[in-house]
Amino acid sequence: MKNRSNINIVKRFNKYGVENFSILILEIIENKENILNLEQYYISTYFPEYNILMNAGDSLGCYTHTAESKIKISLRKKNKIWSEEDRIKKSKIQIGSNKTFYGKSHTQEVKNLISWHALNRIKDPKQGFNVEVVDTLTNNSTFYKSLQRAGKRLNTSHGNLSKYRANSKLYMNQYKIIIDKNTK
Repeated sequence: MKNRSNINIVKRFNKYGVENFSILILEIIENKENILNLEQYYISTYFPEYNILMNAGDSLGCYTHTAESKIKISLRKKNKIWSEEDRIKKSKIQIGSNKTFYGKSHTQEVKNLISWHALNRIKDPKQGFNVEVVDTLTNNSTFYKSLQRAGKRLNTSHGNLSKYRANSKLYMNQYKIIIDKNTK
């Protein structure tokens, strides 16, 4: 119980002593197919004080991690070193219909929201590569201190502009992207 000292019932055991609690068997059933219905009936009828689930068999939304546990979980995940074997296993799990987003797609509203957030993200203001954007229709050049700033001005991501630079294609059939990799 010391490992689980943050759980509500364990706190009560520690405070009042386990000897002050009892376990009562309400019903013994043979047919386990209806077990969730029966559990829901008892939850709805008796509203057990120490039961953290309000719906039988469903813990979704019933428990929220504390800020402290979220930090601990995050640090554990960030500092975990995955072996090659673990990486292969995780990769195999996310293949085909096992992918978490398999068969789904974002709505246009969500796509626009993601795009807006990407374009308005505040990044570390480190000096990037100098970028020249040449408007081939007017033959005017505009200079930017980073690919990100050029992307923001042209309403696209810096990654997208980088692709156009790499492929020597015109962005929007109008803009030539020239990156000076000698600056930084």
